[in-house]
Amino acid sequence: MRYHLRWLQLTFLSLAFSALQAQSTDSGSGGQSAAGGSGETTTQIVLPANYKLNVTDTVEIRVFQEPELTVSQLIPANGKVRIPMLGEIDLLGLTIREAEYKIQEAFIDARLLRDPQVYVTVSGYVAREYSVFGQLGSQGQVPFPVERDSIDIVEAIARAGGFTGIARGSEVKVTRKKPDGTQEFFIVDVESMIEDQDEGNDKDEYLIYPGDIIYVPERLF
Repeated sequence: MRYHLRWLQLTFLSLAFSALQAQSTDSGSGGQSAAGGSGETTTQIVLPANYKLNVTDTVEIRVFQEPELTVSQLIPANGKVRIPMLGEIDLLGLTIREAEYKIQEAFIDARLLRDPQVYVTVSGYVAREYSVFGQLGSQGQVPFPVERDSIDIVEAIARAGGFTGIARGSEVKVTRKKPDGTQEFFIVDVESMIEDQDEGNDKDEYLIYPGDIIYVPERLF
């Protein structure tokens, strides 16, 4: 009975996330948006104010009445974008407003411009994803929320459609690629996390990051 209740809770969460995603898709344009291309999002995405610039984002930097300083670049792995007259500026992990302020201050500190008006826009956005396989409502890649760098595994499973009726949620396997190219593996008892949440207890979060692979095995009867 308890397992059935947990399955119903995840199903409800997955339906809620599906409704939110549909609402986001239909919300229209406005604010920061990114258009498609090969490997990029194919529909406009409104980027929230707290969105942090990430590797593979394409940024366009303009300075008011200084067209020769305009530059459009893909943010590389080291996060540094080359700006005319300034050289390399690290923008990785900054919000758009923080990036504008940092570039503006760099021009002032270098005594190149007295009061520059700097504008940063994201002209290309490559969606971040995690992968799901096994006893879940969907299979394959699931997009990450644009404003977040990690999500709790319970939410990640809900976004993937939740557990099936024969899922072994106590032994969910997570595969993660480390910076050196090797892989590490974790077994997570998601059922216990949901149970603790149901009972109002503080639960230990297990965070899922872009590129992670989640596999849910079948429950043995």
